[in-house]
Amino acid sequence: MGIISRILPLVALGLGVAFLGNIFTRPAEATKGAAAFYTTGSAVTTTLANLGTSAKTLGEGTGAGLAGLLKPLWEIKNLLNYGAVAGTANSSPVAQSQGTESITCNSFKCWASSIDPDRPPEQKNQTITWSSGTSATVPLSQAAVDYYKKLGVSVT
Repeated sequence: MGIISRILPLVALGLGVAFLGNIFTRPAEATKGAAAFYTTGSAVTTTLANLGTSAKTLGEGTGAGLAGLLKPLWEIKNLLNYGAVAGTANSSPVAQSQGTESITCNSFKCWASSIDPDRPPEQKNQTITWSSGTSATVPLSQAAVDYYKKLGVSVT
């Protein structure tokens, strides 16, 4: 290791002297050499930039793919309100107004009422089947059944 650390500076100094000597004694060849170095450097820079862009695209695609794989599990968790914390969107009821009819939903059911939105109408057990094949049987009002059917979920 000691020999290399002593020889390397001398080699670099020798290359520098040779490069300067080439510039003064053969300027045309020195210009061609500089152009070759520039072309090589430009090609290396372009290659590295393309590799960086490809790595970025690969990372974004992998992230989007993994998020897409986990989305069905996330939606099932949201539907079942598994591990809900008070104050989150999944644990608080949501009310929507459609003309004179009010539809109120929480994590487990939706109901419509035109008189008293706090009192849900008659409900019967319905089986909801998602595109992943997962299903659940829960009590749903007709408004909730219509809502799920608009989303493209099978309700029987």
